[in-house]
Amino acid sequence: MMKRKRFVSVVSFAVTVLCSVLLAEKSHAVKPPASEGRQVDLLQRNVPAEDANADLDMSQKIMVEMHPGLDIYTSQQEFAALVKHSRVQTGETIKLREFF
Repeated sequence: MMKRKRFVSVVSFAVTVLCSVLLAEKSHAVKPPASEGRQVDLLQRNVPAEDANADLDMSQKIMVEMHPGLDIYTSQQEFAALVKHSRVQTGETIKLREFF
């Protein structure tokens, strides 16, 4: 039984790695072409407030639920205030680099 579980784990890992490699190759294929010898900076694209705030909400949820020592140096209220301060106003956009 233990050998079967290990085999399934190894096969699952191999499939995951293979899919990651295939997706990485595909994503390189759809990159926009560089113009005039300059590489396009994808982090300069604009992100709508709704998308940015949804990412912030998801990040906050994951951090609160999964991080074992999130409130060691900062209280949960301070963390929530930082996230609230980082939100993008409705109707605005933010450069992806600035958002990161």
